[in-house]
Amino acid sequence: MKRWHRPYGWWGGHQWLAQPMSIVELMQAGTLDGGLAGLLWLAVDRKASLIFASEPPMAGKTTLLTALILLLPPHYEVVYTWGWREDFAWLAETDPARTYIMVNEISDHLPTYLWGPAVRKVFEALGKGYSLGATMHATTPQEVFAQLMGLPIGVSADLVACVHLLGFLEVVYGEEGVKRRLSRLELVLPPGPHGRFPPTVRIGTWDGKGRGFRLHLEGQAGAALANRLGLSPRALSAELEGRSAFLEGLARAGIADIGAVRQRVLAYSASHPRGRAQDFPSP
Repeated sequence: MKRWHRPYGWWGGHQWLAQPMSIVELMQAGTLDGGLAGLLWLAVDRKASLIFASEPPMAGKTTLLTALILLLPPHYEVVYTWGWREDFAWLAETDPARTYIMVNEISDHLPTYLWGPAVRKVFEALGKGYSLGATMHATTPQEVFAQLMGLPIGVSADLVACVHLLGFLEVVYGEEGVKRRLSRLELVLPPGPHGRFPPTVRIGTWDGKGRGFRLHLEGQAGAALANRLGLSPRALSAELEGRSAFLEGLARAGIADIGAVRQRVLAYSASHPRGRAQDFPSP
């Protein structure tokens, strides 16, 4: 096993509180529902790049990213960055079309996190076909883009747009205790001629007024998502319906253990090869 195949400081300063969860357990905990879970599963299966962000620490960013790693097809290789010790040796030994780069956090808070020119080098790798899973501290797409495009990182708008989805988590305190939720999911669009940052369109939200989670895939939003995932709108709809129903079925059957969910996800993927992509369309 290469060094980069081993997580390094993956849980930051909260290792003692780390509790990996499956995507089904996160559904049961109310972090997201079957619709959003199915969309994220399809996204990583199609090798989309994602960043999960929140302002407060311990909002569930790393937990959600870890759950998605467990949904990856077995032919994808996962590379974990090593913070200040990162030497990018894996660039010479990995296939961009089959490799996910996992960054536990883009910040300067700890030596195990990635910051500065090292982050820029990761985004340059995205421009060559690699994919990214990462977390950050931010509450809006504009805050994410400002951090990535500002100094000392300095990523260009074109490379920032190699990220396909931005997910924002929140911590809610209520009578049932602490709830962590994926409150918004934004699709990043190619940068246009005007504006400093790439545009985004909201494709998923938590409605706190009782209607729960909602996907917003009508009209242009659905067409844009399908295009970025390299699917037709009809194929996108079928994939989302099938994957969401599958995960909801696991939840109803009480199949939530990480190992059991992983086993069934692999079986589903083996029987539904049309959901995969070897080459992901560039923005």
